[in-house]
Amino acid sequence: VEKMKKLKLRPYIKMASLDATALFPSVPIGDALKHIRELLQKDNTLQKRTNLSPDDIVELCQLCLSSSDFVYDNRHHTTNDSGPIGLSLMVTVSQIWMTFTIDQAITIAKNRGHTIPRNIEVYVDDCWLTIYNPPRREGLRSNTPQRDPLADFNDCLNAVHPRVQFTREEERNNSIAFLYVWGTRNQDGTIS
Repeated sequence: VEKMKKLKLRPYIKMASLDATALFPSVPIGDALKHIRELLQKDNTLQKRTNLSPDDIVELCQLCLSSSDFVYDNRHHTTNDSGPIGLSLMVTVSQIWMTFTIDQAITIAKNRGHTIPRNIEVYVDDCWLTIYNPPRREGLRSNTPQRDPLADFNDCLNAVHPRVQFTREEERNNSIAFLYVWGTRNQDGTIS
């Protein structure tokens, strides 16, 4: 909310929210741990904080996340490569995966020549962002239809990994809900 209050949106900037569907059980644990290992290997301060190597830390995470047991409809179930929803470690792994997914989606969008969103804010499985969305021009002859920048970026997010898919909500009547906040664009471009 504090970050939103500091913004002043120009004309044709659209607010949107994106939600990762069932993030915790959808995070691909093997891929997430591979990315965590890469981050730990690049961390120049790791040795100052622990005697554990990146491989040791990933091995411990893998032990904690190797399977998820739960009871549903009075039956015991076990899933592999799926994070346990109640485990605090899974919150951290999910947050790292969300950041990775957004970074990858931005790279995909750049490669495809799509508009890159700005002001991306992430809270667990929810993202709020702004994106340049010029008005559709009617009556112009063109063989290529005008693209929807938000739909394009949503497609880029969904292209990162087939298990983690995103839905989107767009600003309507200068307002949008994000988490438990209703954000409204004022006449001067500020958000209340």
